[in-house]
Amino acid sequence: MTQKGSSGNSLRQTNNHDVQSKVHSSLPHEYSTENTNGEEDKSNGISAGAIEPATGKVLAMAGLKHEVGSSTATTDI
Repeated sequence: MTQKGSSGNSLRQTNNHDVQSKVHSSLPHEYSTENTNGEEDKSNGISAGAIEPATGKVLAMAGLKHEVGSSTATTDI
């Protein structure tokens, strides 16, 4: 079932700059670990997010993508 959308002011960005920076900066290390362990050929990237449990606010989202079998990763925004 689908419904017609309506205009509103209900969308708010809740990213936290400090949390976003930490999540984003952690990905190259995690990808490198995957690559070292020979796991890079099992997926097309790595992603992470952080959510505030009490409110459901999305505090951060980040990702890296690569071609399967490649060791080169690029930012996936």
